[in-house]
Amino acid sequence: HKETAHYLRWRDAVASMMAEQRTSVKFRNIFPLEEGWKSAH
Repeated sequence: HKETAHYLRWRDAVASMMAEQRTSVKFRNIFPLEEGWKSAH
């Protein structure tokens, strides 16, 4: 996602508005189990 044109435009447009550098936080789901998040298709 971070390589898409719309993200790159947004990132550049808001850079001066950011109070601090963006960070990435990884989370682990508790419920439902991982299988519960899969698409029905």
